[in-house]
Formats: sequence, structure tokens, C-alpha cells
Amino acid sequence: MSATISQPNTSQIQVSGAYKDFTGGSGSTTTVIQYDSGEAPASGDAGRFLMWRETTTDTKTWQIRYIESATATTVTVGDGGFSSAPPSGAEFRMSSNLEDINTAINDQGKLQKNGTHYEFVNREWKLINDAFLADVDKSIGMTNTDSVQWSPSAFQVGTECAVQFGRLSGGEANDSVETTQGCRLALSSTNESKLIFGVKANGDSADAYDALGAILNFYGCQIEASHGAKPLFIRASGPLRMIGTIVDGDIGGRFYNEATELVDCRFSGNSSGGHAWSAATTPTRDIDNVFFFGNDTALKSFQGYDATFKNCRFADSNTTIINASASPSLNFKFIDCTTFADNKISARKGNYKQGKSINYEITDSSGVGLSDVLVAVYDKNSLLQTGVQTSSSGVVSEIQAIFFNKPHGSGVSNLAPFDIRVRKYGYTYLGFASLVTDKIKQEIRLVVNSELDSTEAEASAITGINLNFSTSTLTITEDANTQKLYDYYQYQLGESANMQYAETFVKTGTAFDLDDWDLVVDGCVYTGNITTSETITTQNSGSIEGTATDKIGTTILLPWSVSNVEATATVQLYNMTKGAEVVNIVAGGTLGTKVSESGTYTTSQIEAGDNIRLRITCQAGASAFLPYEAFSVASASGIAFIADQKADEVYNANGIDGSSVSTLTADYPNVQIDISDGDGVADSRELYAFAVYQSTTTTGIQQWFNAITAIDAMNYRINTDNADIKLQNTGNTPLVIKGARIYRDDGTSVLFAQSGDQPMVQDTGELVQYISPQIDTAMNNNTKLDGVSKNTKLIPALL
Repeated sequence: MSATISQPNTSQIQVSGAYKDFTGGSGSTTTVIQYDSGEAPASGDAGRFLMWRETTTDTKTWQIRYIESATATTVTVGDGGFSSAPPSGAEFRMSSNLEDINTAINDQGKLQKNGTHYEFVNREWKLINDAFLADVDKSIGMTNTDSVQWSPSAFQVGTECAVQFGRLSGGEANDSVETTQGCRLALSSTNESKLIFGVKANGDSADAYDALGAILNFYGCQIEASHGAKPLFIRASGPLRMIGTIVDGDIGGRFYNEATELVDCRFSGNSSGGHAWSAATTPTRDIDNVFFFGNDTALKSFQGYDATFKNCRFADSNTTIINASASPSLNFKFIDCTTFADNKISARKGNYKQGKSINYEITDSSGVGLSDVLVAVYDKNSLLQTGVQTSSSGVVSEIQAIFFNKPHGSGVSNLAPFDIRVRKYGYTYLGFASLVTDKIKQEIRLVVNSELDSTEAEASAITGINLNFSTSTLTITEDANTQKLYDYYQYQLGESANMQYAETFVKTGTAFDLDDWDLVVDGCVYTGNITTSETITTQNSGSIEGTATDKIGTTILLPWSVSNVEATATVQLYNMTKGAEVVNIVAGGTLGTKVSESGTYTTSQIEAGDNIRLRITCQAGASAFLPYEAFSVASASGIAFIADQKADEVYNANGIDGSSVSTLTADYPNVQIDISDGDGVADSRELYAFAVYQSTTTTGIQQWFNAITAIDAMNYRINTDNADIKLQNTGNTPLVIKGARIYRDDGTSVLFAQSGDQPMVQDTGELVQYISPQIDTAMNNNTKLDGVSKNTKLIPALL
């Protein structure tokens, strides 16, 4: 046996060294260790513990497991085995136990054994020189009789030493919680308050972190200290692990090693306010499910360290929960713990937060876990809690919602309620407020968003819409409608960077409520009803087809359209009910093609039920179409026409470009054609071509639409109900109108003259010459006209 057990004085029993040390061989597994050299194991070692010193210079890496069986060449361990297979050359130590001490001392006046209880009579242990003491299902009593306060340490456990009582399935640093075969330790100091389990000697400075600090493992144990005026205080420079352990009486502690684990414990009965539990490091594992009750003070915050407490309970029987003696850099966070008031913290020193955990599982409507769902929680100040989390097969990482914040030197801020948002494109987004007064563990089922028309890829490719969430400004620069905006809005809301923004737009059919956003429609058309409590701006000919309401008022723009229009035609919409022109434009497109024209109007221009007239005129060079006119009643959703223009065969056959006739002038508003022809001759066919051209101008379609009808190539009728046109010679030469007949449908003269005008007459001779061959042919072919003179000179008498 390597361990040496002795009595260095009348108050201590000393264990020096381990029971056995050996080096492992090759081929070891996590549960079966191969012996290579050193003190060989034996079958009798079953029931002891084996320590693997993984990194020999750092005790937090050392692992301890219960020995299930042993041979001269192998050791089989339980508790789930080591975390990995130890390599060849790994260093191992085997524990001494209480019976080893009892056997070595063999003196009932110094160490009394009663069944499984070992009472150190007015004595305590002292472990030095790599001592390793471990046992199960035992009870221990020890007493410190030193008369010096605090130092030297009582129940000393030296550097590189280890103590373990009880077993832990899964072992250390593995979030393990299952303990068995724990022990009971009854500790007392008869004379003075003492530091315990450390190595402090008289006059030494306080114990602090030591990479080779002692391992203190208490699994499923009960540690009792005397109740009264002599508190005990653990200073753990190495790993302190209390799992499933009850600590009762005037005992506290301070841990310095991040490998410390305090889980599933009960700390009670500490009447000393200054010697509670405190942290001198940030433990890797959260302090979890520890119940504090019946204490003067549960915790002490000292200096500047961080610690997270989860699922801890603080009974009302604790006078103070935190004795605050901390620096500004200390941060204590309490998650899913008993909510306590500000007055349970003794001073405004250190930073303290309380919160609740949120654990969601996100599925579809049938319960199948969804991936890539974004979940975010924001406090009432819009501060993101924990971070935006993304689900994986439904599982969402824990979010901690902090509702209580007490910064160093300040009072408490209440940060509830919380905004909780759950989003995945293609599903209906969830957004709701919660006080989160208790921890949440819940399944959330998302339903498919049937309002969407685009896939996620299609929505991401939408252009011409800019959503500036930070300024609450929506800018549309390409034609869009309610559906396009909705799909893009949903896509943007589903981006991680925009989870901080609530879903405030509300779509109802083809209507959108933008809440308090500004809207800018720039150089394009947005189709749909839209409302905002802020402003709507249309610029660069941008418009909204629908009802637009902002803080200034309501504007209703409804669509009009005319399809099947000859390109370059002039289009007019006129409200017959109100007697007002609404549209007067020239259609776009390439000559000889069909186009559609559209736009919007306000309800002040056209109301539902108004009678709307469409007029279309078209002339290009020596080609033209007959004037087209149609009527329709406007509906509540707009008005639409389908044109059916016909070619003007007479105009086209005449081959005269009305826009190039320079001797004629439209005398608006006098409804006259002014003629100034230097050669003294005006052709009626030019007059018609000119009138057709004029009807395609902005004013002409208003005043001369269908002003002259070509009956045929030689007869042109002025339609006086459409335009009361007369002809006036404004030139300096007498004028003859010839080439074809032009007349007014009311039988009055087409000629108009003012004082001083040159004479103007109509010559129908050319008309006679044009029609005489036709009449002659007709008479020759008609047998009933035999014997009748066919002298065409009779024709003028007939006119």
C-alpha cells in the first residue's frame, strides 16, 4: 500500500499518498483499463475508486470512477466509464477508504467504528502528498479543536489530493445528475470558526485558484455542520462538486475553480450572514436546482465574477438572498429560479438579473418538426434575449428572457412583457406578448400561410420594393400590387436581421394597412387599397390604383383601360355625367400594331354609375382610321373598353397626308377652317384630310371629332352636331373650292366670309366629270331607259 496513515498529533489523522499508483497499458477502453507498470491491481480492489489523471498538471481534468472488478492486469470501472479510452502511459491512482484508516489507527479512543459510521474522536483528517480518499454508504464524524480562528484550515485536503464520497453516473463535467451510495459527513469546530477542506496554514494568505487544487466530490451526500456561533467555510481552490447533496448548518463556501458543479442540492441552516456561498470564478456548469432555506444569507456576491443560477429555489425563510459586497464587474443571473424582490439584495453592489427560460419545439400542423424556423424574444425595451434562434427538426435552443435587471449602483428595472416572434416563410407568422412569469416548455404548431403566392425563392427575387424597417419607410419603384408587396414583406420579415420588427402590415383582400409607415410610390403604379397613419407620397408620375388614405386624407384612384388600340392613336375619355374630360393622350407603340393604354382616375373625376364616353382617332401620313366612339358605365372598381377601329378607306385611297396640308388652319374656337391658298384653288379632299388630322390633336379630338364624314371619294358631309364647321378664305386671292363635293348636313352653306375677305365659290364641275361615266354606264345597262336622252349635259340641271 502506497498510502501512509498516521497520527502526526493528537488532533489529526493523516493520510499521505494514494492507495496504489500505476501506469496504464495499450488497449484500454472507457471501462476496462489495462495495467502496464506500477502497483498492480488485485481482485480485492473492487469497491474502491480509480482516478485517471488525464492532464497531470490540472486537477479539473482528472476523472474518478467506481471499480466494479479487478484482476492483476485489468481494472473494470462503472459509472458509465471514462469520457474516452485512456491512452497507453496514462497515469492512474486508486483510492484509500475509511476502513483503511480504521485498520491503520486501530484505536477506539481515536477512531470509533460503529457499523458503517466512522467517528474521528476529537480529531479530523489531514490529506497530503497526493492522498486519494473515497468511499460509499458510510457515515463520518470529525471535529476540529484548534483555538485559532479561520487558519490553519480544518479537515485539510492538500494540493493534488482528492476526496470523493458517493457515486455519480456519467461522471464529472458531463451534466450528470444521477447519484447513488452517498455518505454522511458531520463536521464541527469546538472553539473557532474555521476554513475547511483547504491547505491554508497559520499566517498564509487566503486560498485561491490552483490548477492542482484538491478535488472535492460529494455525490448524494449529507454534510452537517453544527448550528451556532462557529461557522465553517469551504475554500475550494480545485474542483468542488456537490451533486444531489444536502448541506445543513453553519457552513458556506467559496469556489475558485471553473470545474465546480453545484447541482440538485439543498443548503440550509446557515445562521452566519457573512459566510454564505459565493463564486470566485465563472463555473462552466450553471448552478442548478439548489434549494436555499432557513439561512441568514443564501449567497454572497464578492469581488467581480459571473455565475448563472438555474432552477434554484429561495424560501421565504432566508432573511437575505444576496449579501452584496461586489465590484461593478460581478454578474449574477438567475434563470427559472424563485423570483425575489429587490429588498432581498442587501446593497446596490454588483449586477443582478432574473429571467425565465423559453424552450420551444416548432412543428407543422401535423406535428412534424420544422427546421429553419426563426424564434426571437424581445423585452419591452426591444432588447433581444439570448439571440435569434433557428430550429433544427423542430428543436429550438433555449432562450432566456430577463425580466429583472439591477445594475451596479442602480435600482431595479422591470423588463416585461416580452414580444415573442416565430417566423418561417410559407407559414403564418406568430407574434404575441407574454409576461413570462414562469419558464416555458411548449410545442408550437405553425399553419401554412395560404395568402402567399410566391415561393421563398420567388419572393427573394422581387425587385422594386424597398422596406426600410429602421425608418418605417416603404418605397416602391416598379409596378406592384397587394400580392407582390405582401409576399416580399413576408420574406423580409422572415430574415434574421428583421426579427426585431413586429409584423405591423395587415392585408385584407387587396387592401393593405401599413400601420405608421411612410409610403413613397416613385415612377410606377401600385395597384390596391392602402392605408397608413403617416404620409403617402407619389412622385415622378407614380400613382396608386385604389383607395389611398394617409394622415392628410383619402384619395381614391381607380383604373381605366382601353385595349386593342391602334398604336399612335389619340384616346379620349369623357365623363358624360359630369361633362368633363378625364383622359386625352396619344397611345404609344409602333405604328401598325395594337396596344393597350391604362391609367387611373379619382372619384372626383368619375364615380360609379357615371356614363363614360371613349373616343379614338388615328392618322399617320396618308393612312387613317375612322373615328371610334363607345360608351360604358363606370363601376366601383374602374372602367375598361375594348376598341374596334376600322380603316378609313376614303382617306387611305385619297393618299393625302392631312398633317402636311399647309394652306389650311384650324381656327379654334371659331369652328372654322381658314384657307389661304396662293393659287386660288382649294381641294375638298384636302379639307377632309386636314380635318382627319386635326381630330387627332388634343384640341381636335375635343372639338372636331367626326366633324366630317367621307360618304365616298367625291362627297364629304360636315356633321354640324359634332362641329359647326364653315370655310373662310383668309388669303389674298379669290378662291375656288373644287375636287369634290363638301356640304353641311343642315343644308346651309359651307362658306363663311367677313368684311374684306376675298371671294370664294364652289365648283362642282369636277364632280360632274367624275360621276358622268358612272351614270352613263348605269343608263346604258338599264333597258327601261331606252329612248331617254343620255346626254350628260342634263346632269347639271338635276343638281
